[in-house]
Amino acid sequence: MSKPTLAVVEWMGLVPATAVCSQCGFEFVVPVSEMCSVEEATESLQSQFEEHRCTNENGNSGVGRRTATQNRVLTTAGRRQG
Repeated sequence: MSKPTLAVVEWMGLVPATAVCSQCGFEFVVPVSEMCSVEEATESLQSQFEEHRCTNENGNSGVGRRTATQNRVLTTAGRRQG
């Protein structure tokens, strides 16, 4: 199986806003507080990507998987929960 990659799927001007894991489809959203800087937004997405675990063939990851809407609510509030 190929190594998962992070793919940006939504931009706010030049700032990456939303990305997904190429392997499991998990969505990562940049907190509003980090949207003012390309560097901060990129670091946020990369950090979230590195912390997540893809689901296995049985659909289990060992980590609770949030929906895109739940991610937006958590990240726009400036809180990150694992």
